[in-house]
Amino acid sequence: MRPFKKELPCKGLACKILAGSGLVILIPFIIFIILLRHYDHKWMEYELRSQARSICRLIIVTRQWISWHGGIYIKDEKNDFKLLTPSHFVRDLTSFSRISQALPYQIKIAVKNPKSPEHQPDEFEKMAIELLKNRNKNEVWKIEKDIYRYAAPLTFRGECLSCHKIPGKEPVAGCISISLKADKIKEYLAERRKLINIFFILTFIAMIMSLSFLINKLVLNPLNIFKKATEKIKEGKQEEVKIETNGE
Repeated sequence: MRPFKKELPCKGLACKILAGSGLVILIPFIIFIILLRHYDHKWMEYELRSQARSICRLIIVTRQWISWHGGIYIKDEKNDFKLLTPSHFVRDLTSFSRISQALPYQIKIAVKNPKSPEHQPDEFEKMAIELLKNRNKNEVWKIEKDIYRYAAPLTFRGECLSCHKIPGKEPVAGCISISLKADKIKEYLAERRKLINIFFILTFIAMIMSLSFLINKLVLNPLNIFKKATEKIKEGKQEEVKIETNGE
């Protein structure tokens, strides 16, 4: 009984060339995918942070404009005029956006010791207020599943101190908290990576098939002709080999 020998799944010349070529292409592609995921995440953070900054600046300017005028009067549901302060402006804007679903983000003013429960900070906002106040941070952000959380310092300028009696120059009293949905950007990046993967797989298959055809036509077929010729010469027969090449 012949001893069992484990046969390699790929031992021919063509198979070895194809396997080596596949690895040469596959390894850089895997590195490329890892780097792409990393930079996609960085780009998503940058895009969402840019949107949050723009929203935050708009809120700050609007609050300053209302404070500069000492508040503005608007009509309520009963057609009575009521005074709209910067704090009421953000509160009403937040409530309106939740009811009408008109905005793809949520806005909130969070302070450490609020008089109103609407300004009560959650865990992220507590952490953000601490960093903004004690570590001189200009902004704080975090991704929670499909929600991008952003916080910027809430300060009281000169026009605000007539209502808010807080000592010191522009103290950080809380934060302007903005929540953005990140699911759309994540879906876009996932779809883009899917298209890249499909393109690579199709290109890889086409390359392997083309390389296999060229190896068989340009390498293995001429070698088989030589092999048959040498077998006939070994048998004492005269054999002439004609192969058209460029000198190989």
